[in-house]
Amino acid sequence: MKHLQSLRLESLKRPPILISLLAVIVLLAVWYLGWMSPEAAKLTTINQQEQSLTAHLQTLQLQLQTDKSHSVLVKRDVRDLAIFAAAVPPVAEAGPLTTSLYNLSKWTGVSIQSLIDDTTAPPAKGAVIGSIPVSITLKGPHKDCLTFLADIYKLPRLITISAVSPISGATSVQGQSNVLANDNLPYTMSITGTAYFFAKP
Repeated sequence: MKHLQSLRLESLKRPPILISLLAVIVLLAVWYLGWMSPEAAKLTTINQQEQSLTAHLQTLQLQLQTDKSHSVLVKRDVRDLAIFAAAVPPVAEAGPLTTSLYNLSKWTGVSIQSLIDDTTAPPAKGAVIGSIPVSITLKGPHKDCLTFLADIYKLPRLITISAVSPISGATSVQGQSNVLANDNLPYTMSITGTAYFFAKP
């Protein structure tokens, strides 16, 4: 047994074996330092980049969901703003206002005897919304005048009614003096109201 151990130790002491062993150790060191360690560092960097990109992707997905929800609100707000812009335009626009009231009278079957929409009155100082006094005198059957009055609130332009003065064109029909008893009686109605616009700063 001792003889075998001495043979092994003797063999290890031989220069070729020692040189081979040192060469293997050097190659392992070069392999580790020259390839394994850099590749491990690259792998660590790639893993960190992957984690960073994953976190960024999650942030972008959350942002996309938020943008989608905002786009729905924007579409709704754009529609509402378009309606509001038609109801309260940035200028007085007496012409379109007069045209819309005239078209309404044709549609309801009444005739406008007089129409005053005074756009010359300046808005109050510091006011955001300017007002246009509107005075209309209609003539036609009772029911049609009431239809005109009701449909003013259906116009794209915002008009509020402050006073209505109905005047019958007939004093009596079959012993009745109440104009409301017959929807087809000749009828005159005076309407006082206000239209609105954005006042210039």
